[in-house]
Amino acid sequence: MTDYSQLGFLMHCDASPDGPFRGDESRGYADSLLRVNRRIHDIVGAMVGRGHRWPDESGSHRDRDATAEAMAKAFGDWYERRHGREPSGDAARWLAGDWVTGTLPGYENAVSPHRVRAQLAYMDDGWLPEEPATVAAYELLPEWVRWNGEQAGVPGPLIERSAAVAEGRRFDTSDCPSFHFRPRREPLPRPGRPPLHGPPHR
Repeated sequence: MTDYSQLGFLMHCDASPDGPFRGDESRGYADSLLRVNRRIHDIVGAMVGRGHRWPDESGSHRDRDATAEAMAKAFGDWYERRHGREPSGDAARWLAGDWVTGTLPGYENAVSPHRVRAQLAYMDDGWLPEEPATVAAYELLPEWVRWNGEQAGVPGPLIERSAAVAEGRRFDTSDCPSFHFRPRREPLPRPGRPPLHGPPHR
């Protein structure tokens, strides 16, 4: 951790539309959430002592906007090579802007079915359905996912699982490993003490 901006995404956490608390949290959840804020202040204090300065929020937004603009441009070039035509400029920029919002540095191109579902939920909730760019963005989303997956070096089959969500399809899980967990019958021995009941059952 070398710069304040790397902490910016830890400053806000909403567990519900009303804020960070729903009302039924465990004591451990509340302790952890408050501990994060305290830890951030500790890190900030240490960095101030080393001569670092906290960047203003507008600078972070400028960095995010510049990243989104660069991603939209690179995606447009890729899309034109692939399809022989340019994508909707507004749709690509809007997708990129929402895609990188709240993303940790270095993970801008990461793709997963969960991230695509979150993007779709955000678009369903916040985008104007009558806007032509909104319609175009829904159509572009599967290819946007494929492009990001390629940039991140994600294997093709995993990219297609995320693209399937963008297209409204169910993705194939037939080749996913199956894990079968059995409840442990014997307690684990404590370090430095012999087992109480011999070796664990197989």
